Amino acid sequence: MSSALAVALLGTTVGCTAMASNYDNQPVYRDGNFDRISQQLRQDLSRSGYYVMDIKSDSHRGNQAITVYAKKNNQPYELKYTYPALKPISASKKDWSSVWQDNNHHNGNDKYKNNGKYNNNNHHSKNDDIEDNIKKEARYSAIKQRAINKVKSMGYRVEDIELKEKNNRGFFEIKAKRGSQDYEIELSYPDLSVIKNEKD
Repeated sequence: MSSALAVALLGTTVGCTAMASNYDNQPVYRDGNFDRISQQLRQDLSRSGYYVMDIKSDSHRGNQAITVYAKKNNQPYELKYTYPALKPISASKKDWSSVWQDNNHHNGNDKYKNNGKYNNNNHHSKNDDIEDNIKKEARYSAIKQRAINKVKSMGYRVEDIELKEKNNRGFFEIKAKRGSQDYEIELSYPDLSVIKNEKD
């Protein structure tokens, strides 16, 4: 999928109602390609100016699909694509309350709704607890060093590294430089997959 295709889709469908999906029978793809394809989609959307909050396996009219919750200029969107071809199905603007509700329906709990980044009442209690628990792990220091080494091996100079939480999962937020250009890099914890790599 090209970034231009995603932008073109948004230009024509933003504001429409997202097509119904069968949340109660949400499929989970374990064909070995889902992580790779979702990472590709995440990178394409990032290049188009979107910050991807979550990517979920879904269904559309009985076929495999992917639903993406993303934001651009602090406006949340729900984007749906076919799987594995990543052909756009629908795109719609959402308000924050409906994003929490939809994702809570997916997860069957309050994890996403209570993401402290958007619900300040829970930020210090839930997010900080997750970060503290990760930092108490015996493997934490070694994984943190591996993260630094990985970024260095990618050709960057590490300026700062900090453990953060998003969607009840830990990740490293790394401030780095290549030449005189600043970059912000995010690596998942503990597998250190690249979530984000953008000029800062």
